[in-house]
Amino acid sequence: MNLLFEIGTEELPAAYVPRALADLERLAAERLEAARLSFEKIETYATPRRLALVVRGLPETSARVEEERRGPPERAAFKDGQPTPAATGFARKAGVEVAELTVKDGYVWARVVHEGEPAAHILPGLLAGLVRDLPAPKKMIWGAGDGPFVRPVRWLVARLDGEVLPVEVFNVAAGKTTRGHRFLAPGEVEVDADSYRDALYRAHVVADVTQRRERVVLEAATLALSEGYEAVLPEDLVEEVTHLVEWPVAVMGSFSQRYLELPDEVLATVMIQHQRFFPVRVPGERLTNRFIGVSGHQPPDLDVVRSGYEQVLEGRIYDAYFFWTEDLKTPLAEHHQKLAGINFQRGLGSMADKADRVREAAASLAGRLPLDENVLREAAALFKADLPTQMVYEFPELEGVMARATRASIPCFSA
Repeated sequence: MNLLFEIGTEELPAAYVPRALADLERLAAERLEAARLSFEKIETYATPRRLALVVRGLPETSARVEEERRGPPERAAFKDGQPTPAATGFARKAGVEVAELTVKDGYVWARVVHEGEPAAHILPGLLAGLVRDLPAPKKMIWGAGDGPFVRPVRWLVARLDGEVLPVEVFNVAAGKTTRGHRFLAPGEVEVDADSYRDALYRAHVVADVTQRRERVVLEAATLALSEGYEAVLPEDLVEEVTHLVEWPVAVMGSFSQRYLELPDEVLATVMIQHQRFFPVRVPGERLTNRFIGVSGHQPPDLDVVRSGYEQVLEGRIYDAYFFWTEDLKTPLAEHHQKLAGINFQRGLGSMADKADRVREAAASLAGRLPLDENVLREAAALFKADLPTQMVYEFPELEGVMARATRASIPCFSA
């Protein structure tokens, strides 16, 4: 038999989904084994609105198990050949008759038989427990005290072959229908273990995480190539975008050429870290004034999506451009002097004090290592100099990068 179990929710945090799938599979495997239900394999599926698993090859009943259970010592269990309360109590607890007890190695033993139980009787409680016990960094309560779960649970699907299992969690009863894409196919879709992936695909939901990730990469790379460019596809961003959309649709946008005065690292940080856009470059060269966003919706007019992407990026990239031009008005040596106003750690002074300690340590090493003292002296004088800049204050992930970009020609970003 094959089992389908789906937890339908409000949109899940993208960073949580991979961990949730791993935990869901692990818990399911552990509890099926504890319930003596063997299985062939477990498949997991996820989108921003659902976590699901398909368990294939389940038996109709759990395995029959016999075990020998040790009881009290023989001298305490029988007196003058008659059972004592210790023997009768042990037999009752083991679920056997006193006459069925045996004596071995000075102890009383009982053979306990666990008969198989129908899987359809075991699974409802097991599946409900998976929902309640699924780990999450933070859980929430909603409605009339429902939960806790990472996001509100809106529907459940629990089908063992063609049978709907009576699973109920957080006042939500399981059924046989899931939900399609929120806009492209908002109706209910009947599914089971065999039809789950294909039925959802027809409803504009790519439930297979691997398939959706490949589609994100293919959509972005193909769109960039069609314009003669190359999409920059960092693995972390690909993973995050995969868990942000159910039906990936790549859209290329552009921004003003004047922003190409910014270092590639700044452009990439704004696009990747702040907007979840893929940068675009001329193959082997610098970034260009194009970017690719991945929408989870395909409206009749993609220009509306493109325009929205361009507007939100314009505001953020303008801020970066302003900070960059303002910071360039002040030499790095003057920025370095402002380190005295930045606290390093209680008892250890300011960042300027730290920079002085590093400079002294570097000077002591200069005579012992084949180092150019002039270069070392210049580097030490600028150590941590970009910390007081507006750019690093707004984009702290660019610490160190900005000092290099300021003193060197604008570098070519590499993913």
